[in-house]
Amino acid sequence: MPSALDDVGLKLDDGGGGGARRRRRRHRLIPQALWMALISYRCDAYSTHSARRPILRCATATTISMGLEVKIRMVGRKNGGEVAGVRILNVRRPLSTHYHKNDVELIRGIEADESKNHKVVLLDPLGRPRTSEVFSEDMYRWLDEGGSRLTFVIGGAEGLPREVKERGVSRNVEYGDDDIYSPIR
Repeated sequence: MPSALDDVGLKLDDGGGGGARRRRRRHRLIPQALWMALISYRCDAYSTHSARRPILRCATATTISMGLEVKIRMVGRKNGGEVAGVRILNVRRPLSTHYHKNDVELIRGIEADESKNHKVVLLDPLGRPRTSEVFSEDMYRWLDEGGSRLTFVIGGAEGLPREVKERGVSRNVEYGDDDIYSPIR
């Protein structure tokens, strides 16, 4: 089955199983842009980028089989509502989610990832909005630049700390102060 993933050398395996009810539930809980970027493929001549519910018309689910290392760093508590989406996404591709109590710990975590040559991407509610398609294309580029190592830093309700934004201008972080990703439309 040809897919957008073939362009970057990713291999798709048939995940098998999984009913429509489970697929619908998974679609509601996972942030759509992250889901589409990790599992972007065509199914029965039906593009996932052109529909509201991309997985419902597909006969089988597929998963990515390669050594990706994707981290999500955020300030907050572990039992928030976003955990359910990450927990279900871990069935598809294991992610490591790191929760930090304050901004100082978040900055230390980002520094640790930068020292390991991870590509760091800032996500902020006050940033510039992008479409899911653009996010998906950018994610492939980031994985290529970071050697399949990618870290998303999610800002809180007030946005990312100023220190993190300032570091983004001069470091390995993808977007600077005025060009940070916001939640996808």
